[in-house]
Amino acid sequence: MTRGRYKVVCSFCRKRKIKCDKKSPCTACVKLGNPHCDAVVRTDNNSGDVADALRHRITVLEKQLSNNGMKPATSLEESCSAETINFHDALSKTDHRHDASWRLMGPFKWYVMVSIDEILLNVFKTFYACKEVPSFHDEAPRMYLNPLDKEIGLIHKASVMEDRETLRMKLYNILPSTRAINMLINRFFKIAYPYMPVIDEYEFRQSLSRLLGSRGGADERAMILGNDDTDPAVYGLLLVVLRTAYVTLTGGSNQTPTYCFHNSKEELEYLSRQRIGADFIDLANVCLSLYNVAGDLCFEAFQLVVALRVYSTIGPEYTRYDAKSTTLASLSNQIAYSLWMNREWRRERPDFNERRDLLQKKLWYTLVFLEMDQSLFSGNYMFIGPNTFDVTLPVYKPDLLNGCDLESEKKAIENIHWLEGYREVFTSAISLTGRVSGNVSISKLNNVIEKLENKYDELLDVLESSKSTPSLTTSDSFDRFSQLRLMLNQHYFLVGIYSHLIHFYTKKKDLNSARHWRYKVVTLLAKFLFPLLPDLVHQTMTLVSGSTDLFICGPLIQCLGQCSLFIASATVRYNYIKKALESQPNHRVLLVTSSEYQDLFNEIEKHRELLRQSNQVSLNVYNLMKDKYETARRFDLISRKITDCTLPEDFILRDPMIQATEEGLKSLKECNILMKECFENSGVRELGNPHRATLGVWQSFAVSEVF
Repeated sequence: MTRGRYKVVCSFCRKRKIKCDKKSPCTACVKLGNPHCDAVVRTDNNSGDVADALRHRITVLEKQLSNNGMKPATSLEESCSAETINFHDALSKTDHRHDASWRLMGPFKWYVMVSIDEILLNVFKTFYACKEVPSFHDEAPRMYLNPLDKEIGLIHKASVMEDRETLRMKLYNILPSTRAINMLINRFFKIAYPYMPVIDEYEFRQSLSRLLGSRGGADERAMILGNDDTDPAVYGLLLVVLRTAYVTLTGGSNQTPTYCFHNSKEELEYLSRQRIGADFIDLANVCLSLYNVAGDLCFEAFQLVVALRVYSTIGPEYTRYDAKSTTLASLSNQIAYSLWMNREWRRERPDFNERRDLLQKKLWYTLVFLEMDQSLFSGNYMFIGPNTFDVTLPVYKPDLLNGCDLESEKKAIENIHWLEGYREVFTSAISLTGRVSGNVSISKLNNVIEKLENKYDELLDVLESSKSTPSLTTSDSFDRFSQLRLMLNQHYFLVGIYSHLIHFYTKKKDLNSARHWRYKVVTLLAKFLFPLLPDLVHQTMTLVSGSTDLFICGPLIQCLGQCSLFIASATVRYNYIKKALESQPNHRVLLVTSSEYQDLFNEIEKHRELLRQSNQVSLNVYNLMKDKYETARRFDLISRKITDCTLPEDFILRDPMIQATEEGLKSLKECNILMKECFENSGVRELGNPHRATLGVWQSFAVSEVF
């Protein structure tokens, strides 16, 4: 029979015959690493309560945890809020082409999305590992890293005088008649000027009057007369103006409409015989090459750089921020600061001119918003920070205008003020994704995302309210362009952030958070991007202003390319998951005995079908636009290659992001509901048809939408 007393010395110390200080746990057990100390503190005989003993034990344990560098439970919330993400980690660790230069283009480019995605990374590795070079090998990788075209000559031209005569001959051979030039210039300042408000119409026409002539009449080829230092820049501006005006008239198809309010039927027939192609922009770059970019540049050369940069965002032959346009971005920023364009000019200066001051302000803010636009599409930090300039916003004054058309001039200035209202929230968001940002707090990032999503929803409401009203004036058309471009910029930026967060939480095996951000990508795709495609797939030609929707197609294709990679990855993922489930020995039994398993398998089947339709929409859009837009052609090659691919046999999906759990099933059902609602749109459903509509059917559909 045991005695009624407490055992004080622990078994560990008693067996080893060492001194025990009778604490719980004792010091000897702590030092020697014994996790099971059974020492019991002697209780107070007077109280008979063990509460004090438990409090003492908890205090000792918390002290030991603190000494070992661990925080108590009360600090868990603080550690979660201190969670950080670095958007450039993926660039430094993963690259499917093993080419360091790709990492300099920003964390949101399509090849970065490939690198951080487990599925796409393995797919692209199989492409580059094969002995026979894939058909798109020479096409897709050069999308953003084309070697600089030698004809541009931005930096490497050794002599600036040798090419002047050659340039004159090229200009003579490429320029149309004086009559066609005047028609296109009039059209530019009537329709396209708000998109490119970087030229003073009066000075531009005056300069051309001394630089161009005709031998026998207005229908004869224009003659080249000028030979001054500033003349190449003016010729370059002329080439950009002609090409931009021609694109607004014909779209990327180079086919003129049969009717337009701004041009008579005779003028349209005459312009249809002209060929103002992409070679005009190439020659404009040659005009720029005659200047020494490291030396003093004239103001006209700066105008040409900005005009070329604007065109690189809207031109159908550009791939949006490839090496050419990125070079122009660096060049325009360098020249702007060297010309002191970032500083407010004082009115007391003897050389102050109010018209020139207004033009300089429009040039500067065009540059600022181009920089913001480029950062949103790349994730790189803005070169033009908010503290690097003090230029005030331009003010509309009817007696001091740079364009003869009052409506176009007013709309250009109003648009600058409108964009300025969004610049602060975008700048704060971009500052978190740039390379110099380092590790970014997740809580801070969530706050910025919430602000961006609020702005996104505001613009979406505006677009939805004006959707039923066609753009029948140049002002309406320009407003639609501004809103859509800003929406697409935000869309691309948000999907880029969401994709990195999916990658971040998947690596941490936090599948609930990864599913949350994946659902957000599906939401943006189903509620905004896909419903927009039927309206823009052929740039609805309005009867008043021709086609200005085509200026949206560059960013539209970029957003579609970003989402088509997401769709392709999800398609391969769920095909893999389906095969993995079917390969289980108890698969058929679970389909009969487990309702949860049956629901999961059915939702996966629905999701695979919806992904197949979504992928078909992307492929059909690329197919319809690839003959007019270089970006669409290249994304078409990439998407079709991924669609036809098969994963290597030894590939194992580490985190399928789907489990037979209530949360996983709920997330999948919500995605399916969103995508199904999207395909209830007749235009989207028609685009998802494998036997897609012909060009004529789509054009008639677009005309019916106008009326």
